[in-house]
Amino acid sequence: MKTITVITPANIEIEYRLAGVGSRLAAFVIDYTLQMLAVILTGCVILLGFDRWLFGNPYPSGKALGAVLIAFFVMHFGYFILFEMVMNGQSPGKKIFGLRAIRENGEPVRINDIIIRALFRSSVDMLYAGLFTIMFSKRHKRLGDMAAGTVVVSEHYAKADEYFHTQIIHRE
Repeated sequence: MKTITVITPANIEIEYRLAGVGSRLAAFVIDYTLQMLAVILTGCVILLGFDRWLFGNPYPSGKALGAVLIAFFVMHFGYFILFEMVMNGQSPGKKIFGLRAIRENGEPVRINDIIIRALFRSSVDMLYAGLFTIMFSKRHKRLGDMAAGTVVVSEHYAKADEYFHTQIIHRE
């Protein structure tokens, strides 16, 4: 496992374990599945109910299809932005696998970091470029991480180390 060491302003070293390609890909699959379920559900609600309730049309019209496209756009770009803002660098997939995006200096991600990561994710990384850069970069970074100055770390190892350290202290 690769690690990154951050020195805080108080001159304390903190070591994080970098998330590898497997855990990041698994988290992305969870997130993408949740995104698609939300898009399908929203699309069905709009297409089946939008015109009937508002305009009395029995079949979907161009207005309903336009609303579906707008909803898809908002969910596609907004999913990661919303969750990483609200959950401090985590999305539901990252939370399940114990991953978190942080800045390279160990600070929490900022809104501009999150937006840059999301823009690269939805454009360049959809061509699998992100997967390859994670595999071949020294710090397991995709292009969005490189542009935003962020890394994705694994929190499970920190919890395991904390548990192990606690067990050793109690035995002594």
